[in-house]
Amino acid sequence: MNPSPAVINSLISVPQWVTKKELAVIHRVCVRTINTWMAQGLIPYRKLPSGKISFNPLAVEKALSQFDREAIG
Repeated sequence: MNPSPAVINSLISVPQWVTKKELAVIHRVCVRTINTWMAQGLIPYRKLPSGKISFNPLAVEKALSQFDREAIG
């Protein structure tokens, strides 16, 4: 799953830490997908004592890059 140039540009311009909703927008998925990725341990996140969850978009992109596949042909 190679990110499009628009996603790469958005990663460059986003803050270091983003919310679950912002991460969903960056990856063009719904918040439920982010919840699933978290539950499966596919993406890194931090949970503050207040309960707020934050994501580093670059770290998430790196974690998801393990699922990239080359096109055949």
